[in-house]
Amino acid sequence: MKSIKPKALKVGDTVGLVTPAGIIDDQKLTDATQKLQSLGFLVKYGKSVSNRYGYLAGTDAERAAEISEMFADTAVNAIQCVRGGYGTMRYLDVLDYDLIKSNPKIFMGYSDISVLLNVIHAKTGLVTFHGQMGVTPLTNYNKLAMESVLMKTEIPIFLPYLNGTKLPDVLIPGSATGKVAGGNIAVLAALCGTPYQANFDGKVVFLEEVGEAPYRIDRMLAQLRIAGCFKGAKAIVHGIYAGCETDEPERSFTLRKVLRSEAELLGIPTVYGHIFGHIDNNFILPIGVQCTLNNAGDVLFTE
Repeated sequence: MKSIKPKALKVGDTVGLVTPAGIIDDQKLTDATQKLQSLGFLVKYGKSVSNRYGYLAGTDAERAAEISEMFADTAVNAIQCVRGGYGTMRYLDVLDYDLIKSNPKIFMGYSDISVLLNVIHAKTGLVTFHGQMGVTPLTNYNKLAMESVLMKTEIPIFLPYLNGTKLPDVLIPGSATGKVAGGNIAVLAALCGTPYQANFDGKVVFLEEVGEAPYRIDRMLAQLRIAGCFKGAKAIVHGIYAGCETDEPERSFTLRKVLRSEAELLGIPTVYGHIFGHIDNNFILPIGVQCTLNNAGDVLFTE
């Protein structure tokens, strides 16, 4: 399917805030609004943004309708998810993908939102954005990411390192070119065996996780591999796995050992440590855009 690129965002545009998964409290919603306003954007809320239904931000029907309403609203130029949590996979079968395809615009989030990013792109061709949510701090790095990815149309775009950090760790050397796919490992693994299972054929796969022990990451990567999700994948780019080292090193593999072992089984170039994931500084990855990984572990978006 041909990729559809949404229009670049500009100062004065309206950003719609939605809660497709977990609930958000009033203060965090206010903070998300003020951050966008400080960048010169107008803000509009979805109808159910503050709803509560157990651990979900409204019923499945309400959350799916909120997404459709924001895509259909011609006054809204981009949609940012306020937070992740859990719940997006519950309504994949009732989303109006034709409406989304007919009203392309920026749609951004990460964590549980990875489900929507990848499924919407697969169903419609719309380039979606794995990146900052309303609860993400507005750091200088994140401002750079928004300016580089969402507010400019020039290419190529380089995935930058953060000043003062070491370069990504090349686990399996090699270069590769393919379209961007991926996101949070846990939610992608949860789609295995469903009609929405990830298909990484021809893709450079970007993965991240938070708060999981190495053996759990091992299990989820193995699940994706055995299910055939990585068949034909060109490379894997791992982000920062916050809080994922073991508390009992004498009884565990290290995180890097797990990632390297899976990469060796797949036999494709793999790097660890790019600046995206459940971290304060979070680069924005355009799902569905062509990128190139080189031998040094650098990533360049080239389409």
